Amino acid sequence: LASLPPSPMRRTAASIAVLSVGIWLTFSASADSEVRRFEALLELDQSRADYGHEILALYYRNTGRPLGEIAHYQKALAISENLRYRTNIANIYLTLEREDDAMTWYNSILERDSTYDVALEGMAVALQRSGRYEEALPYAQRALAYKPHDPERQFTVGYLAMMTGDFE
Repeated sequence: LASLPPSPMRRTAASIAVLSVGIWLTFSASADSEVRRFEALLELDQSRADYGHEILALYYRNTGRPLGEIAHYQKALAISENLRYRTNIANIYLTLEREDDAMTWYNSILERDSTYDVALEGMAVALQRSGRYEEALPYAQRALAYKPHDPERQFTVGYLAMMTGDFE
């Protein structure tokens, strides 16, 4: 495909290749050489490259390499602004117990959409883990307002209220 001149046919072929290889990578890839080939395919069709980087991020998740996962979500984000990519990066940092990095990413989400409940919940958890209970409580309360029957969010609000002495 790389030797073909730019054309709609080349873009279509590259899109099909990206989607096909992406699906295969997600479920069965184990060789890094296949990942390098897939990355080369992404260069052929930039219109689908964000999705391809998301597929590679999932591959890195499945192989237990969170820093590779973050790198590919960042590449996808550089191509296409998407709150899902930002949320995934923040959640990975939270899993890695890098709360300050997680909070940076949750803040970047909330700057774009202050009502995004997943980011509100994540920010509350990151602040809670950092021992910043008073700061965490408003985030947890706002997240709970979007899903008032969610037992995890109820627990988080109750726990934070107890830790801050703000309960009745």
